[in-house]
Amino acid sequence: MLLTTPIEIERYPGPLLLSHGTKDQVWSVEMTQRLVTRLREHGRHPEVHF
Repeated sequence: MLLTTPIEIERYPGPLLLSHGTKDQVWSVEMTQRLVTRLREHGRHPEVHF
């Protein structure tokens, strides 16, 4: 599986917490921001901390 292969996290019915270290060199802040956008487009409201 590639690091950029999307998972269908928007299908998970429970609460979501995204915590992202801004110095992470594997998963960029932009990737997390895209995930947040995708979740919101599906009516989800994750708690997000950078």
